[in-house]
Amino acid sequence: MTEIEKSYWDLKADGVDIDALYFKVQALIDKEKKEMLSTKIKDMVKNKLVEFQFYRDGDLWYKTECGFQFPVPISDTKGALFLRTEKAILLMRYIRKHLELIDSELLKQEEAEHEKS
Repeated sequence: MTEIEKSYWDLKADGVDIDALYFKVQALIDKEKKEMLSTKIKDMVKNKLVEFQFYRDGDLWYKTECGFQFPVPISDTKGALFLRTEKAILLMRYIRKHLELIDSELLKQEEAEHEKS
């Protein structure tokens, strides 16, 4: 039995609801991640510009002043005019979506690595 498993069963024996505790901790972590994401996005878009980089597989790729690259699907543009440079705030939706995608992929990788060990 590993040290973590032993600690788990010791807490269970003491009457601690481990599952409820886990969900409370997870909710706090999720809240903190959302706050960090919000702050990160605000720093990227407030009084900043993005610059078009390239087109690939149905996406226009832009880069923020801090170097973060994100896609804008052509299917979402509905005839809109996209210039070489845009105010970052106008594309904040796409920045947020791409940051969330990256976070979810990192979480999947961490879970997969945890399952291996």
